[in-house]
Amino acid sequence: MELAAETIGSFTVFKLAGCIDWDGAGRLDDEIGRHINAGSPCLAFNLDAVTCLSSGGIGAIAFNTNLVRSRGGAVHIISSNRYIDDLFETLKLTLVFKEVWHRTPAEFEAFVLNTGSGSLQ
Repeated sequence: MELAAETIGSFTVFKLAGCIDWDGAGRLDDEIGRHINAGSPCLAFNLDAVTCLSSGGIGAIAFNTNLVRSRGGAVHIISSNRYIDDLFETLKLTLVFKEVWHRTPAEFEAFVLNTGSGSLQ
């Protein structure tokens, strides 16, 4: 798994690539936690280059989504990846992220600019 983080407005955007297996999920969870503890109020996950996502990876995203939202923040998904679309639809996670799903990084960046980086959920 490849993992990079960048800041866009008030969001920490995690760009993930490759297979997020159990080991990768632990690393992802640690990295997300580090950013949350450092005060990142909002997170986004760019999943365009993800080739597989274990239940541990899904758990890391879901658990931290609940944590961030409980603190008044938001979590967004960036993906035009058919595999991710099908996986999230099968697990009904599209319902959780319905209003915060962006097809491209440019669409997400436009959202951030248009809302002033607000924590819309």
